[in-house]
Amino acid sequence: MFSGMASPDTMLIKVFSYFPFTSGMIMPLRIGATDIAATEPMISLGVLIATVVFLFMLSLSFYKRSVLTYSSGGIIQKIKTVLKVTT
Repeated sequence: MFSGMASPDTMLIKVFSYFPFTSGMIMPLRIGATDIAATEPMISLGVLIATVVFLFMLSLSFYKRSVLTYSSGGIIQKIKTVLKVTT
């Protein structure tokens, strides 16, 4: 972000303004410092929302298969069971 304050039109800043977890810091910098189209922040926000929903669904499936699964073995047996069910 500090390098983007000096030159906000570089390719690195443009790429990271769409990258999901850095777009929240970099895109407002680009909005304030450069003249960008109105669709670019919406695309960045859409990518961020899609990534969060995907990671939520992935973590939900792991949660169902690991925390909500009861087994009589130890931790190694539980890890094997979770990996067997999820893959």
